[in-house]
Formats: sequence, C-alpha cells, structure tokens
Amino acid sequence: RICDYRCGQTSVGGARGAWEGRAPAHGGAARAGSLAGDGSSEGAAAAADAARRRARGVVLDAARAVRGVPGGFVSPRAREGRRSAEGCGPGGGDASAASVAAGAVLPLTGADLAAEASGGAGGGETKLEDVYPAGAEALFDATVPDPSETLGGKTDDIEPDAPNVIMHVVKQLMPGQDLTRVTIPSFYLESRSLLEKLADVMMHPQLIIDASAHDDPAERMLSVTRWFLSGWHYKTVGVKKPYNPVIGETFACAWTHEDGSRSQYFAEQVSHRPPVSAMFMENRRHNITANAQVWTQSRFKAPQTAVSIMAGGVRLRFTDRDEEYFITLPSFFAHGLLLGTLRMEIGGDATIVCEKTGHRADIKFKQKPMMSGEYNVVQGSISVGKAKLFDIAGKWDTQLDVIDRRAKKKSELLVDVRREPIAPKEVLPIDKQGPWESRRLWAGVTAALQKRPTVDWMAVDRLKGKIEDDQRTLPCHQEGAAFRPWKTKCFRLVPFSNPLTGETEEVWEMVHSRYTPYAAGEKENNVLWLSRMTADDRTGEAESIPGVDGAAAAADEGTAKSTVSEAGRTGAAAAGEATATASGGAGGASAAAPAATAA
Repeated sequence: RICDYRCGQTSVGGARGAWEGRAPAHGGAARAGSLAGDGSSEGAAAAADAARRRARGVVLDAARAVRGVPGGFVSPRAREGRRSAEGCGPGGGDASAASVAAGAVLPLTGADLAAEASGGAGGGETKLEDVYPAGAEALFDATVPDPSETLGGKTDDIEPDAPNVIMHVVKQLMPGQDLTRVTIPSFYLESRSLLEKLADVMMHPQLIIDASAHDDPAERMLSVTRWFLSGWHYKTVGVKKPYNPVIGETFACAWTHEDGSRSQYFAEQVSHRPPVSAMFMENRRHNITANAQVWTQSRFKAPQTAVSIMAGGVRLRFTDRDEEYFITLPSFFAHGLLLGTLRMEIGGDATIVCEKTGHRADIKFKQKPMMSGEYNVVQGSISVGKAKLFDIAGKWDTQLDVIDRRAKKKSELLVDVRREPIAPKEVLPIDKQGPWESRRLWAGVTAALQKRPTVDWMAVDRLKGKIEDDQRTLPCHQEGAAFRPWKTKCFRLVPFSNPLTGETEEVWEMVHSRYTPYAAGEKENNVLWLSRMTADDRTGEAESIPGVDGAAAAADEGTAKSTVSEAGRTGAAAAGEATATASGGAGGASAAAPAATAA
C-alpha cells in the first residue's frame, strides 16, 4: 500500500495508530499509540506529536526502500505536515483549532509518498505502463464529440420563465458577502460544471500547438498570448454560472488532431473550503504540459454587482525548451443583479511571464464605462525587460489586433475568434462515465434545467440539493473523532517559486505530469481512465466497460496505482508489520521493501 498513489493519506499498519492518534493494531508502535491517544496534558501532546513524526518517518523510510532511494526531494508539506484548520482540503480540512495548536501532524497524501519513493518532484519517474492497464486506450474509441450546436456556447436556446428571485437574493446579500456561502437561485445555473467550463481555454487547441513550434521567444510569447485570449468567448443565453463542483468530482476530455497527436484535459475538485479546482492539460507529442489551479473567490459588491475572482494561475511548460509560462486570470463581474438588465463582463488584469526568456505579457480586460464605450475590450502589451515589443488591442469575443513595435508595422490581425475553428471535446457518454465525473454526477440537474418550455425549479433545487447534502456528510466535513482528511485522487501539492511575487508557495500538480522532451513511441497519459476509474472514499470502483478488459481487471484486482480497492486494504496489513520493523534501522527498511512491494 506504500506504493499506492491513492492510499497514502492513511498510513500503514502500526504507524496508522500513532499517525491518527488512535491505539495501533501492531505491537511495534504500541507505545507511540498510547502516547498519541492521551492529549490531557502538554507533555502528552508533545509526546503525541513526536510519535506522529516518528510514525511518518517509518512510512517514508520504507517508501524510499521500495524504490531503493536513500533520500531525495522532500516537499515542505512532507517535511512539516500540513497544519490547516480551514476548508475541506487534503491533509487539512475541518481539523479543530485545538489539534492544530497542539502541533498535530496531519497525514500526507499519496502523492507525498510517491514523491518520497521516487526521489523527486515532477512526476517523470513513474512508468505509465504501470499506471494504465492494457485495454485502457479503448476508452478513447468510446468517446463522442460534443454536438456542433454547442461549440463555442449554446445561443439557440430559449430562456425559460424566471421565478421571482429578487427577494431570494436580497435576503442573503450584504456588501462583501462571500457568495460561495450564498445559495444562488437555480435560474442562474448553466447546465455544466465549473470543471468543464474551465476547459473553454482549449476551444482552439491548435493555437497552443502552433505556439510551441516558434523558435523566436518573442513570437512564442505572442502566440501563447493569442491562445490565452481566444478562450473567453463561450456564450450562453442570459447570464449563467456553472455548477459548483463537489469535492472529488472530476472531468476529462480529449481532442484528436490531424497530425495524429492528442491533447488531453483533466480536472479535479481538490478542496471544498476553500473551493479549489485543479486542472491538467497535455499534448505530449508537441511537448506541451500545463498544470493549473483556480480558487474561486466570489463577493457581493454594492449596489448590485457580484464579483468572481479567479485566484491561482496556469503553469504552461514547453518541455523540449525547458520553458515555463506562468499565467494569471482575470475576474468575472455580474452587473444588474437586482435591478435592470443582468449582464456579465470580464474585467481586471492578467499576466503571462516566462522567467527563462524574460518576456512578459500584461493584459487588461476592460469593463464598459457607465456613460459610453464598448463591451469586452482588451488592451495589452508584450515586453522583454524595459523594451516593448508588441501592442495588442481589440475585443475578446470578436477580433484582436497586434502592432509589432520592432518593425514599426501597422496593425495586423492577431486572432478572430469568430473565424477560428472550434475543436469539439471528445467525452465519454454519460452511461460510460464513472460515478463522480461531472456530466454523470449532475445529469439529473442538467436534464431538469433543459426542460422546455417550462422548468420545474423546485425539482432542480431538490436534485441539486441532494448532491450538495450528500457532500456534507463526508468525513472531511465532520468534527472530532469523525473527521478524516480528504484524499485527493490525481493531484499533489508541490513547491513553486512564483515569478511575479518571488515567493515560494504550494501549488497543485497532476501526479503523472512529465517535464522531459517527448520520446517517440513512449506511453502517454490517459486522463479518461484516471477520471473514470480512480475511486475515492465514497464508493467502489467504476463499472467495467465491455471491451476495456484491462481497466476492469485493474479495478477488480487493485493493481492500478490510481485505484483504491479491498485488495489494497488487505495487503496493507501485511505491509504494516514489515513497515513497523523498518523503525529499527536500514536493515529493517530493507526487510520492509518486499512486503510493501507485494502490497
């Protein structure tokens, strides 16, 4: 179980009791468990903290022994543990303030153990042949493209009659109110999850492929900027907001290109409080890898505006050039929330910076002034050092132009999103999706929202409320002895040096991200399999799909690192006894390795 990427938050065998503050099942950690279980005095609390640290060291030493790695990279999270009293995040969540004050070390995620065992961050050490079973590739053959009438938005719909929502909203709002804790009327719901909406940045995947091919770093930055600005024009009838993803929810899709390459997108809701969505995008053959996270911070701004701040950012890497572009995101503004015409605008600043080349794009999304002006205006520039290279101007929903200052050229077309072909997402049909994939999870709500000519809003509220109420019963939302931290499925926290602030922070990264140049014939990721087959604490594995033999076998036998199964739970007991022996020294760690490998 030490090797299992999804099982790391629950420690193995005897270490488990000391780690979680309960009596252990194995004698090797009996004393540590008794100390950890007694928090009646400061001395006992200190002893419990020390016991947890020793237990964690036992697990990590054995994990290193499995891979034959004597040491290696240890993330700040793995060194110090994660002490957090807010949210429902992995290794954190609703831990009581008392336990944090006492210095309790919360469990590591499976990714922490993976980083320790592999000897480094970056995910490149894992062999994907060991992750994806034979037959998993058949999932891509089972996908269907999105209907043509939905590409770039759905504008041929007739907006249903709205219920009286003004008093519903007024009763809950005050200036500065956190809108993530306000029930938004179902009338404003868009019939898709935020995890799917965030894939809109890939409406034109060919643009990012083109960007990776430029040899001139200035042209690469210009092309990255063009791709970034092309992903905001998705349209809906009226002002709509997507479903708030529940913790553990996932969404995956792909795009197949004419050159035979494949772009893939995968998103997971890794935290509920605060609400954090983690995303991964890859086109391996074109050496493109991106990890991103979005923390939606919504506020009510008097007199009648809702603001949604997209905190976080995108880390886009061209692996053959060893270049990383850090991209921040603008904010969304809903004006006329109570009176007048409700409208949505994008506003604020976005920045794209490549620390290696020194190039930087500064982009300003402008809101329409009150008395005059236009909607959806964008202005920006690209510079290197103090020298400005390009000026950009236009509208993000129609056309953007660029002026090359180096050649003193006149304005030229940068991108016209009305003429740029939109690539349909290739997604598994709902009946073939896993239980926590977005379209299947919200299928009932979506069907109720799309009824015409009249929507039963009470039915929508009831179906939506059932999903949200079920989430509140999870152990990561409980207090005291019932609390258990949430185990993320496919993302881990890694240190990141923010080029804009100069500070080191923790960011989410997909555990199988690779940052080495593409090698012909290498095994590629399969995000459809990850999204569909990765189980969590709420349920067993997804149902098998006829013809996808490897995926079904992996789920049944517990051999896939991304799947939690009863076979893994049984094997953990044997590994625990061997792991407890590892505390005796290097010889013990070596002895633990065969049992841990078998588990």
